[in-house]
Order: sequence, then structure tokens, then C-alpha cells
Amino acid sequence: MRVGILANILGNMHALNSVMQSIKDDSVEEYIILGNSIGYGPHDNQVLKLINKLNVRYHLKGLQESALFSNEDLNKLNIHLSSTIVKARESLDPEQLNFLE
Repeated sequence: MRVGILANILGNMHALNSVMQSIKDDSVEEYIILGNSIGYGPHDNQVLKLINKLNVRYHLKGLQESALFSNEDLNKLNIHLSSTIVKARESLDPEQLNFLE
């Protein structure tokens, strides 16, 4: 069985689509997500919706995901990233927030 490992997507749907396109013929059956799926990029909801469609064996929470729910973790981020996480708190669909929690 082939397992795909995805990490540090950072809300970048264009990059995620590119990776998914490049592995489409590799017969990947399951995925492991190593966290930081959201962040700098503008496509947090779209990235999480695509991840929800995959057969994910493990989805580890990265610091960005933890910062959605913890001000202590939010304060560990640089000012630019922390501002994007605050925006994500307001803009993520409830379904996506539940998925990450």
C-alpha cells in the first residue's frame, strides 16, 4: 500500500493541487498529514475541504492548528502568522474548525 505524506501546506491550495496532480498516478491509498495545513496562504477552507476528501490515516495538529484554539500557542507565532490565524478563527467554516479540534 502506498501512503502519501503531506506537511506544511500552510493554506496554499495552488501548491496542494500541484502536489496532488504530481502523485495522481502513484496509486496512493492513504495519507498522513503532518500538520500546519493552514497558515500563510489564503485558502485555508479549500485546503481543509480537500484534505477531508482524502483517505487520511493520521492528521497531526501543527502549531498553526493549535493556535486556532489556544492564545498561548498563538503567542508563539510571529506577528504576520498570528494575524492570519486570527483571521482563520473568524473565517473557517464550523465544519473545518471541528475537523481541526
